[in-house]
Amino acid sequence: SFERWARPAETPRAAREIAGWTWLTIRNQKGETVAPGGYDDIPERLDGTLPHGIGAVQLAGWFHDGHDTDFPDYRPIDELGGWAALRAAVDESHEIGGRVLFYFNGRLANLENATYQGVKGQWEALGPDGQPVVETYGSQRFAVLCPSVAAWREHLIGQVLRLIRETGADGAFIDQVAAAPALLCHNRVHGHA
Repeated sequence: SFERWARPAETPRAAREIAGWTWLTIRNQKGETVAPGGYDDIPERLDGTLPHGIGAVQLAGWFHDGHDTDFPDYRPIDELGGWAALRAAVDESHEIGGRVLFYFNGRLANLENATYQGVKGQWEALGPDGQPVVETYGSQRFAVLCPSVAAWREHLIGQVLRLIRETGADGAFIDQVAAAPALLCHNRVHGHA
């Protein structure tokens, strides 16, 4: 029966200890740094929210071209100090008792992205017409990637693990995986059609 195999997972202590998190966008889709202090705004935001029980900040647009741009690749913004500045901001956030989560997109690749160009025809979900499913967010166009593709999953996991190793991040918010409509992928090489 359902009750025998569906056991709720234990909520991690870190998640039980905070009342919520705040969102902070560092750079927007236009490439504008909208957090005036760059990565220094991370611990500053937490300093203002911690007294109210908001113990974590989720970063969007922390990556090189800004939010909703160069998925599926994620690296810090060099002009804001790169990995070292991001690590320093996470360390300072930890020192004041805060946690830092990082945004990743779990289903899209920018059509112009170099990684996507190298795997074009392999990772994307195909519609019934045999064409890649494409979605537009702001000024950017993205291929929807098929979650059945092991190489895509490994790429995303690698990006998250690198971030955790380089910065000491507390977690990753992987967007759209359960929130976007599920697609029936018609790519026969993915082993599901």
